[in-house]
Amino acid sequence: MSGCFWTWLLDRVQKYIRSIHLLTLPFIAKAKELGLSEFLATNKTQTGSLTIVDPATGNILAQHRNNPAIDAYTKVLDVAIAK
Repeated sequence: MSGCFWTWLLDRVQKYIRSIHLLTLPFIAKAKELGLSEFLATNKTQTGSLTIVDPATGNILAQHRNNPAIDAYTKVLDVAIAK
């Protein structure tokens, strides 16, 4: 994910910082170590992608590529945190 987009996103999700964990996967080896090989294989050409995953279930709640619409992220986070 580009540094510019990542900074932009972090500035807008500050209210969620105590409720979410942000994980970047800059290295293929780390993704494999975390058991994300299938996900990585499916999405390896999706540069700048952001995926919101429910850590309790592993279900993908949302997936975006360089989407500047902050509502796309906050709506998903609000619903997930409310559960």
